[in-house]
Amino acid sequence: MRSTQKFSFFYIMIMIRIIPDILSGGADTLYRLATDTLKEEVFSTVFNPDVRRSQFKLPCSHPLYHAVTCALEKTTLSRGRYFGDVYLMHSEAGCEQQEFHLDYKPDSGRNGKRQLSVLVALEDGTRLVLKSHTVELNAGDCCIFDSSVVHAGAAYAKENLRIFVYWPTNRDTHPENATYLERDIIK
Repeated sequence: MRSTQKFSFFYIMIMIRIIPDILSGGADTLYRLATDTLKEEVFSTVFNPDVRRSQFKLPCSHPLYHAVTCALEKTTLSRGRYFGDVYLMHSEAGCEQQEFHLDYKPDSGRNGKRQLSVLVALEDGTRLVLKSHTVELNAGDCCIFDSSVVHAGAAYAKENLRIFVYWPTNRDTHPENATYLERDIIK
């Protein structure tokens, strides 16, 4: 485990290093799989101020899906959760920062376990922007955060590939392509 941090904003963010444990060849192998997928598959754009951020929903049979979900299943966080959508995310050079948002409905998980979101870095310099600071990840790092974390996908000066996992509880699901913008939630 790389580090565990608890912040005073009533949410928990956990940083762990998972890549070396999940595939021989480690992060380099996963990055190669990701770049091959980028060449072969059709990515769709995601909400962003520009069209330089896109995603590909990984099927359960994809080696990236398998590698990441197997590693996450080994954590104690997996009890009572299932894997929702798993995406290979791509930002082109010059991609702008997203608006601040939540990944799940604002009231989800209030009476029990919260849904989780997971960002897995496939290369150094992967970032997650929070209201108070920016979390920077290196290849192989994983950032797990709960449904109350207001965040934004970072701007990228150079191309970046990463994996994003929706990890809801059995009670709550994540509607495909749903995002809850901070400006619409917090008035």
